Amino acid sequence: METAGSVEMDSASPQLSRSSRPGRAWLRALLWLSVLMLLAAAIMLVVNPFKTASYDPRARILGFVPYTIANNAMAPAIRRGDIVVVRTWVYRTAAPQRGDVIVFNYPPNPDQVYIKRVIGIPGDRVAIRDDKLWLDRETESPAAASDDEQTETALAHQAANVIPADSYYVLGDNRANSSDSRYWGYVPRANIIGRADAIWSAGDPARIGPIKGISP
Repeated sequence: METAGSVEMDSASPQLSRSSRPGRAWLRALLWLSVLMLLAAAIMLVVNPFKTASYDPRARILGFVPYTIANNAMAPAIRRGDIVVVRTWVYRTAAPQRGDVIVFNYPPNPDQVYIKRVIGIPGDRVAIRDDKLWLDRETESPAAASDDEQTETALAHQAANVIPADSYYVLGDNRANSSDSRYWGYVPRANIIGRADAIWSAGDPARIGPIKGISP
């Protein structure tokens, strides 16, 4: 009887071991998943062939990323609700040019993404006189400030300043309703995500296509 009892106890041991395996398997799976997620996050921090400020995998790996416009600061060229296609690879070897519409991390709060048009590039001298933007001692017609009554009187005059290296002066096309370089200064090159080249989706299908004013 004792021998039989010992056999029964021994035979029960592997059954207890087998019943505990599913739990250990789940723990191993969760551990490996955590390791893979950490590895993927580390790769995203390192792999950035297009030197974009975005951490979106599409922007970093594919070179393209869509953005939905939240306001009318770039109207009439780009309007609220439009979806624009941003190319992140265009500035891999070239610098932004006047007229480019860029998407960037807002300097005062990088968690926010803004879209504006480049008006001044490094080395340009910019000033605001009589509600008009002056660039390199010449009035930049596309950048002339609006005469709308909403124009901030505090911005009627700003002393001339030379745009520093790796910085850009940007404005919204809708001058009277745009938070831009007139208020918070330049956009550092490191904040730029890419160039908005085309409207992919819009309420008016006729507006779908290249964004007006993009440099070649």
